[in-house]
Amino acid sequence: MQLTSEREEMKKYLIDTSFAISLFNEKDSNYKNAQTKTSTLPADISIIVPVLVMIELAFNPFKENTRTTIFNNTEKLANSIININKSDINDFKLFVDKIENKIGTIDATILYLAFKHKAELLTFDKRLEKEYYNQIKLLG
Repeated sequence: MQLTSEREEMKKYLIDTSFAISLFNEKDSNYKNAQTKTSTLPADISIIVPVLVMIELAFNPFKENTRTTIFNNTEKLANSIININKSDINDFKLFVDKIENKIGTIDATILYLAFKHKAELLTFDKRLEKEYYNQIKLLG
């Protein structure tokens, strides 16, 4: 697999859990930021969401109606819901060996999938965002 840092021609955006929650929860502190960001995206894009994000959204601690709203709207927004496959395991291992900052397994998987699918990561997770830009520099 060829990982790339060519972001200027990108038409794919990968949404992580923090961004999905902010986008669809009016009470979230980043709600307006998420709304602004999505309103400025080009029209001809593909939104991809990792299955791990959908799992986190299904299991989040919000009240049932808020959890359902965030989950359903994220599912509707997604052009595709993606997963890591058995054939990705070796590439994933090589990728995570280069991660400089402490991030969890789910975040590492989300990061890997963003690069694998050549997608720009939409997140409000500061550690994940920092590592995303570190990886762009490494691949630059």
